[in-house]
Amino acid sequence: MVSNIERLASRRQIEALIRADPTEVQFQRRTKVDTPSGGWKWIDPPVVLQPQTVAMVPFKRRMTEFMVDTQFGEVPDLPYVIVGKHDLDVKRGDVFTVGDQVFQVQTIDIKRDIRVAAQVDYYGGDDASGS
Repeated sequence: MVSNIERLASRRQIEALIRADPTEVQFQRRTKVDTPSGGWKWIDPPVVLQPQTVAMVPFKRRMTEFMVDTQFGEVPDLPYVIVGKHDLDVKRGDVFTVGDQVFQVQTIDIKRDIRVAAQVDYYGGDDASGS
């Protein structure tokens, strides 16, 4: 259990990280519903959430190969991490655009009452429909 002082200090550190390089994101969340045939389908259009401010940083690890061999040659595969306050509203699969770059949330790491971090992948383009 984290003491109130530790929680406050940790929250202040997260707020300082976000203030140092803020990025405003507006998540688009698609919803799956079951069909009578036993499958599922997406409900369109996606729900667009209110804008939220996060810190967005490249996820760097020394021993990771950042180039992926594809039919088009080697291309960079650079995941990013977004870090938000403890009340950040984000779910796996959410899509957002920064400038003309499209990102999708892949995994979420929650430290209750302190911060929410999510690993996101860059998908390029300017269509944030998630399809």
